[in-house]
Amino acid sequence: MDKSAFNELIGLKLSVATSKLKESGIPESYVGFLEKVGEDYIILDYAKASTNRANTISKVILLLSTVVGVWVYE
Repeated sequence: MDKSAFNELIGLKLSVATSKLKESGIPESYVGFLEKVGEDYIILDYAKASTNRANTISKVILLLSTVVGVWVYE
């Protein structure tokens, strides 16, 4: 995915589907607040979006080449 697609989404809550598949065949996806857009990657603040307080994952870094879809939350 082209990084320009993310330019106006900084700070918004996103659900990002990747080309990597789970064992079930469903695309792997992540929910988080878009923190940064790099040349070939994005950083999601996973902890801020999580409702599970036992979650120990803070950030998720995804290569733009693996992103196949994005949903923006209101």
